[in-house]
Amino acid sequence: MQLEILGNGGEIGRSAFLLNDGKKKIMLDYGVKLQPEPPQYPMLAKPDAVVLTHAHLDHSGSLPRLYVNRRPTLVMNDVTLELTNLLVEDSIKVGKKQGYAVPFGIPELKQMNKATRFVRYGENFRIGDMRCSLHDAGHIPGSASILVEDEKKVFYTGDIQTESSNLLHPARLPKKVDTLILESTYGDRVRRKREEEEQRFVESVEEALAREEAALIPVFAVGRAQEVLLLLENNANKIALDGMAKKASEIVAKYGAYTKDRKRLKNILRKVHWVHTRKQRMQALKKYPLIVSSAGMLGGGPAIH
Repeated sequence: MQLEILGNGGEIGRSAFLLNDGKKKIMLDYGVKLQPEPPQYPMLAKPDAVVLTHAHLDHSGSLPRLYVNRRPTLVMNDVTLELTNLLVEDSIKVGKKQGYAVPFGIPELKQMNKATRFVRYGENFRIGDMRCSLHDAGHIPGSASILVEDEKKVFYTGDIQTESSNLLHPARLPKKVDTLILESTYGDRVRRKREEEEQRFVESVEEALAREEAALIPVFAVGRAQEVLLLLENNANKIALDGMAKKASEIVAKYGAYTKDRKRLKNILRKVHWVHTRKQRMQALKKYPLIVSSAGMLGGGPAIH
């Protein structure tokens, strides 16, 4: 079995790993690197099948490019497909608005959807002679690590979280593999304990409320927005939820089986104020001191407004 790195070998973004056993080729993720602009895409390839770890664009954002005049089988779980469609459609829209050449469009995205096959965590499936399975990665709802078995076992973690969070259970890992392809975004630094960071965050929000100030909380729409809402549960009725975080939260709540406590999240989403119009956005700061909004890395999105 041969492994070819088509993107993300020494950078964050455009993850793309090609496994070849001499008979079939499997693409593990096919993402885009959005920063610095313009977007950068992985090397072109013609896989027989594609397996996606999760919906974030650095792992999924180039997938429709593989469906220009081709239709390889695409494997993921159900919530990942909905979240991927949400993010990729938005990236196509943003690319056109900013004048960047996007090498695919909605027709290719539709072809991608038609080629998709759903599997559950732990469910075995085959691509040629290679036996594959998805394992909970603990990163965002639906996120998976990929185990590929032939004569050797290859395990690709994707983005992985080995600690429990408010939203998710920690990753579930196989006991033994021969080759490990490991995400290492924070692998070279020591971070504070999650509990300490959560306490610092909540205290800073409480301080802003005590001073009768507004707190803008910019978040990634998928995963991070829902985690922040859970952290701010005691002040849910003071929160205005804006941007793509609204639709992402609806999808995550819809597929509550992928979260630790589906009832808790749904209860919070019933209490927060949903911003739907520009007029509501202008009024939100006067009525809701806590603004949770998708942010485009603070370079775009409703957080700017």
